[in-house]
Amino acid sequence: MFYYVKIFYFQKNSLWNFNLTFFSIYSDFTYDFFKPITLGLFYEKIFWESILEDPEYLTSLGILNRFRIGGYQKKLTDISIEKQEQDLKKAKKDLEILLSYGKENLSGQELLSFEILEWSLRLKISGERFLFHDYPANQLFGVQSQLPTFLATQHPVTSSQDVEDYIARLEAIPKKMINS
Repeated sequence: MFYYVKIFYFQKNSLWNFNLTFFSIYSDFTYDFFKPITLGLFYEKIFWESILEDPEYLTSLGILNRFRIGGYQKKLTDISIEKQEQDLKKAKKDLEILLSYGKENLSGQELLSFEILEWSLRLKISGERFLFHDYPANQLFGVQSQLPTFLATQHPVTSSQDVEDYIARLEAIPKKMINS
């Protein structure tokens, strides 16, 4: 289901954007209508969905660089209220699917993985009531200090395409600041 991200090697951003769009539509369709066959595939699905929705994290990990997939490097992570609400809805759906597998027949590492994911999803869901109780910008932490640090230390600048992506991210800063 999610293996095509690992298999295909894309050279052009337009092809990457097409395939990322296809992946999003495909994953939305399968997410709403199909449950992954195994628990392992479900874990992998959640992993890929979470990192593919976070371009800054993808950049930090660098896992797609060796495949020359770089369309995500011109974007910043969406931190809007709408995205946070969408993530909460997704966490509730993921927890429902996870619990549908049941943990009765699991043991050892499988049971531990199940319980860790269950705990993580429940923690995210329980945080819903505190959605507007944080301080997104303060003197020590927040987007105003983390974003410049990210751009200075994580975003690679080794080619002309990297420079164009860096400039695109700089142009996206006002929107991210407004959404914080």
